[in-house]
Order: sequence, then C-alpha cells, then structure tokens
Amino acid sequence: MEAFATAEELEARWRALSADELKRAEAKLADASVLVAAECARAGIDLSDPDELAKANLSVTVCEMAKRAMLSPADRPPVTQGSMTGGPYSETWTYANPTGDLYLTAAERRRLGIGSAKAGFAAIPGGAS
Repeated sequence: MEAFATAEELEARWRALSADELKRAEAKLADASVLVAAECARAGIDLSDPDELAKANLSVTVCEMAKRAMLSPADRPPVTQGSMTGGPYSETWTYANPTGDLYLTAAERRRLGIGSAKAGFAAIPGGAS
C-alpha cells in the first residue's frame, strides 16, 4: 500500500528532516497510512478512489500522526516524565507521547468521517407490544 503522504509533505508542514529522520518519517507515514486505511475500512469508508479533498485530508492526517510519533525521542527510553539538575539549575519535562504511538485524534476522526455516533431504534422480534 502506498502511503497517503510523503516525507517531503511532512517536511513542508513541519520542518526540514535529517537523513535519519527522513527514514523514520517514511516508516511512520507508511504505518499511519495503514492505520488510517484500516479505520476507514472499519467505518465503511471507501478509499479506493478518493477525490482531491479526501486526498488532502488523508495527507494532513497522516502527516500529523507521523509528526506526533516523531516528537518522541527515538534514542531515549519511553518515559512520561524526566528531570535534570546541575548546580542551582534544574529542568523538568513531560512527553506528550513518550512511546511514539500512532493514533487518531477526535478532530482527525471527524475530518475523515470516522466514528461519528449514530443512534436509532429497531423492532425486537417477539418482543411485547
């Protein structure tokens, strides 16, 4: 399956990437595309021939997913918080996505038409009248 976005599109939306980051970005974009395609298929959304708006939405969404995952340091253990002290100075940080997971936000799901709530009524066979 071809990714819904390229590393160049991610760079255009975010920042220039090093050679190592480009390799990681391509993998994350491909993985994010598979996840989006699976979620869309589960929701009954046909992606076999998307129009220009759908292609743009897919590209933006996959780039945002890859960016979130790449903000997690690849060379550090997956911790949620950290701190460092040196003399009178200290620094504390908390990672938003410490393990670099790929996921869809609620806004991204709405953009793609995934997971909209539906309610209805159905007659139960043999039920009381």
